[in-house]
Parts: sequence; C-alpha cells; structure tokens
Amino acid sequence: MPPPAVSLLTRVRDRGLLPAWISIIALWRATAGDHTEAMWMSREGAAVLDGAPLVHPDIWGWAPQAWDFIPTSPGWELLSALAYRAFGTAGFAVLAFAVTATTLGVLAWVARALGASRIATIAALIFSSTLANGILTSRAGLPAFTLLIAEFMTFWSIRDRLRRAPRRVAVARTALIAFAFAYLGIWLHGSWTLFSLAAAGGAGMLMLSPDFGSQRRRIALTTTAGVASVLATFVGPLGPRVWANTLRVGAECRGLVKEW
Repeated sequence: MPPPAVSLLTRVRDRGLLPAWISIIALWRATAGDHTEAMWMSREGAAVLDGAPLVHPDIWGWAPQAWDFIPTSPGWELLSALAYRAFGTAGFAVLAFAVTATTLGVLAWVARALGASRIATIAALIFSSTLANGILTSRAGLPAFTLLIAEFMTFWSIRDRLRRAPRRVAVARTALIAFAFAYLGIWLHGSWTLFSLAAAGGAGMLMLSPDFGSQRRRIALTTTAGVASVLATFVGPLGPRVWANTLRVGAECRGLVKEW
C-alpha cells in the first residue's frame, strides 16, 4: 500500500516550526536586549554618511583625543545609522532581531546538516540562546562570528560541485567565496583579520577531506581559500592598517570586551 498522503497543514507545521521558534527567540532578544553600543555606533555611522571619512579626528567624543578615530566596524556603524534613520530607536531592536535570527538560523543549518531533528534543534537553540543571553544583541561581534560559521557551511554544502567541476573552475569558485566572506567580514568587524586566519585553517581542514576530490585538487582548494581569505582583509575599507589597529585594540580590550 502507498504511504498515506501528508496533509498541507502538516507539512506547513513541520517546516514552519523551526523558523517560528527562531523568530520568537529573536523577538524576545530584540525587545529585551541592551542596544547602547548600537546607539553610539549609529552616531559615528551618521557622521560618515554625512560626509566624514572613515578615518577622521575625534569629532564627537566627550573628551576628543588628538589622534584619528579608526573604526573597528565600519560597515556595522553605517548599518546602525541607517537603521536609526529608518525606524528611530526601534531600529536598534530591528537590527538585534535580524542578528539573532540570522545567528540562530545558521546554527540551525549546521544542526540539521549534522542530522539533528527539528525538535532537537529547537531545544538546543532555546538552551543555547538562554546561555548566550548577553551577546544576542545588535552588536557587530556576533554577526562577524556567524559569518565565519556560514563560510564553512557554504563550502561543505557545495563540496560535490567542487569535486565534479574542472579544477580551474573549482579553484575560481573557492577563491571567490573565500574572498567575499572575508571582505564582508572585515567591513563587519576588525576581528576578521584574525578570523581570516581561522577561515583559512578551517576551510583547509574541510577541504583536506576526500569529499572534495583528489589530493591535488584538495591542496589547490586549501591554498586558494587561505590566500583569498587573508588577501581580502588587506583590500577592505581600512586597507593594510586594519591589522595593526586590530592588534592594538585587541591588546587594550583583552579581558574587557567579549569580541576581542
């Protein structure tokens, strides 16, 4: 006998259950989170939108300093400013909702790819989001880290195509993906200088798996991912200076700020 037909309502319920829970958790964090940092970042982003260069003298600090202000999250500052201009202070909650939903969505993607059921994934997301309560906000550090996980999952999800494609095509795709993720990341947060090294190492570990083809192909893809990831940070919004600035800020903030 053929298996009984699954009703449309059942399919909608099963497929919509995980997105619905992600939205509920994200809405909770958007309304309960602290958006103070996003407010400060939006002010800096607004100055850039109004014509100030990315690197400029301190023009709005309580006690302006003699040296230039170098942004650590130039793209996120602009996005925060645009959110504020579009929705006022509610824009920071909108931003926090988007950050939380995207992060949990990527984590759910990983869990499902590893074989977890929908119910198990939902339970894990509820548990982990409770533990991570303080970092599910509109800050830039979390989406920067989420981007790193998304890069690994992107490579893993297209491994069959990279194995079947001509080697030159596979290398070109790998270079484009690795460069795009790192370039977007360096706009999000300066820590992507070091994340680019993690991306190179992580992609290398993935691509040394037989799932990516012959040994020569795996070595070519691994090398390409590493070079493209690091190169992208040098052509980002701050150029090569982002490395020195990241190391300096990291040393000053170690033990004080989570992202660093």
